Amino acid sequence: MYAASVASSRTVASHLRELAHMPSGRAAITISIKKDHHGLESTQTASSSAPEPYVHSYTSLDRIEGEVAITAPNALRFEDISITFEGTSRTYVENVSSASMLTQRTAARHNFLKLAQPIDQSSFPHPRILEPGRTYRFPFTFVIPERMLPSSCRHSTVNAELHEAHLQLPPSTGDAELAGDGTQRLDDQAPEMTRVSYAIKARITNVRESDNKNVVICEREKKVRVIPAVEENPPLDESRLVDYSLRRTKNIKKGLFKGTLGSLSIEAAQPSSLHLPARGLTADACATTTMASIQLRFDPAHEDSQPPALSQLVSRLTAESYYSSSAMRHWPTRDSLLNLATRGRYFETLPLASRCIASVQWEKFGPSDAPSRRDSALSTMSIHEIPAPSEAYTGGNFYVAKVLVPITLPKTKAFLPTFYSCIIARFYTLDLSVSYQSSATKFSAPTISVKLPIQISAAGDPAAQRAFSEANSQDAFALEVDDAAGALFEAGSLVAPPSPEYTRVSLVASSGTGTSAARESHHEADYPPPAYPIQGHVAFGNEKAVPIA
Repeated sequence: MYAASVASSRTVASHLRELAHMPSGRAAITISIKKDHHGLESTQTASSSAPEPYVHSYTSLDRIEGEVAITAPNALRFEDISITFEGTSRTYVENVSSASMLTQRTAARHNFLKLAQPIDQSSFPHPRILEPGRTYRFPFTFVIPERMLPSSCRHSTVNAELHEAHLQLPPSTGDAELAGDGTQRLDDQAPEMTRVSYAIKARITNVRESDNKNVVICEREKKVRVIPAVEENPPLDESRLVDYSLRRTKNIKKGLFKGTLGSLSIEAAQPSSLHLPARGLTADACATTTMASIQLRFDPAHEDSQPPALSQLVSRLTAESYYSSSAMRHWPTRDSLLNLATRGRYFETLPLASRCIASVQWEKFGPSDAPSRRDSALSTMSIHEIPAPSEAYTGGNFYVAKVLVPITLPKTKAFLPTFYSCIIARFYTLDLSVSYQSSATKFSAPTISVKLPIQISAAGDPAAQRAFSEANSQDAFALEVDDAAGALFEAGSLVAPPSPEYTRVSLVASSGTGTSAARESHHEADYPPPAYPIQGHVAFGNEKAVPIA
């Protein structure tokens, strides 16, 4: 009996060796999203590289449900199968060295999110060899987190407000296959130097005999567009208004060598945010609008001087992208680009509207109505009914006009919500320009303008928020894993997310000499990531930490 058992064991072992040495063609992996976050049947597969006609979009607390199907053409031995939902940001900055005439590129990658789907080990074949032609199916469910852990941003920042901004999930950025408004593909005005991507990834791994390391033998990913819910923040304080002009004053001449007619001032406060609707709720979403208010004041140089006739008001919106190959420790400004080879700025300006304001009437006020002069940086204070006088005002009568300016986002572009991450930032500037005519400018229309900060916020999905509340009450907790780092905390079966950020510097010949050089520097400090409990069967990432030191 013992001999029979030994013979049987040898037979099984021999059979396994034969299977292990069989030709191992690459397995076909298909990632399907069974339902989108509004319950519509929309099976998507990652087995084809062709772009999809509809841009699926997910927001905070949305559930992404589907399955991974694996079919091997030949017997394939494996050690593990993993399904993850990952978020990564990438940047590069190029500078030309005047000394060597070489283009220097610095690049950074930040893996800021990694959620892992628990897979029941009993669903794996035993022994762990995929049978030829058989399809193995593994369901998954991911919940998009609202924000990241406080320890996700480990580098120093100028203040707590910037650190908090770095903990917010960034939107999908710079991918032409996914950029859009939730119903169609549109340019999101992001430069090729920036990319924020989310993807569901399936990997098959096996132990390499030569060094006993776990290596990926087959993998597939399915890209997903994420536009997280973003709340409107308070108006910018004065320290962050260096690139804006909330008030301007200019002298109006009577004519050449004829003296001054008076001083014209324009001022405005930061308007309320442009609030994007929940993505994908309707194909014909309402226009995204807000209202700005500008105040004009004319201080005449003489009692008989009349205010200029207002002509047109032109509004423009500039989308600004700041990017860096090192951690942004300060709020991005144009001054922050000086003497820094690791920073870059890209912007696009879109015309919004041009309105005739010739019918706007000036209102005359007397000296008793004049408010005291105040600082030109209005920042968080609201516009007074009567603007502050100019420095040239010496008393007497003056004139005031008020113009309400509706701001509507055009539907020809995709607009990302305002965000500030560790290496990428996107924010917006509103330019309001008023043209006018006076007795000295009959044949021209000079302008005076203000440049205002304006936020773009984004709505979440109320249905997803309700579903999350219900799931949370049933103990569907967070799960995040780091298979790559292999960091396992023994207490309570805790696992940790990765910290694989790096910076690479390449020197590329641009002088035609054909010489080139390249080097890598891993100068970002690595820190032990925070730990998460493993509970339930839903891969939910309430927060995720990948430090950039």
